[in-house]
Amino acid sequence: MINMVSIAGLDGFQTMSAYAASKEAIRALTRVASRDWGQYRILVNAIAPSSHSEFADQYLAENPEFEAATVGQIPLGYLDDPR
Repeated sequence: MINMVSIAGLDGFQTMSAYAASKEAIRALTRVASRDWGQYRILVNAIAPSSHSEFADQYLAENPEFEAATVGQIPLGYLDDPR
């Protein structure tokens, strides 16, 4: 099972409370399900895809501290443009 989550749940973007809450609920469900179903060899994971869009580029330009904090959580250590 693969669940889709979002960094919005961790960082709590302004004006996105319902979205952030729903994504954190999925993250919690993923942790619980992986512990409950692991004994049956059922793998449960969550991925948080990122995207570069005009909105994201503008947000990052206006909030450099967010980009610095985000990059610190990415194993590769940088944001990339998948386009």
